[in-house]
Amino acid sequence: MRPVYRALPSKPNWNRLPLATSHTGTKEEDNFVLTFRHRCEAGPEDTYYFAFCFPLTYTETIARLAWL
Repeated sequence: MRPVYRALPSKPNWNRLPLATSHTGTKEEDNFVLTFRHRCEAGPEDTYYFAFCFPLTYTETIARLAWL
């Protein structure tokens, strides 16, 4: 389980984080914590976005739901 990221405008494609992640959580407390480190190599004008998995567009989501 490694999140994905992108940096706009220099890296518009989603990529997996290169470093490993760690996670903790318990059913009793119904919580989940994902911890990761990432080195920001883009310039200060870039905006970073992180996601738990590769995001789908609305059209891709509707097509997947229709297939299911």
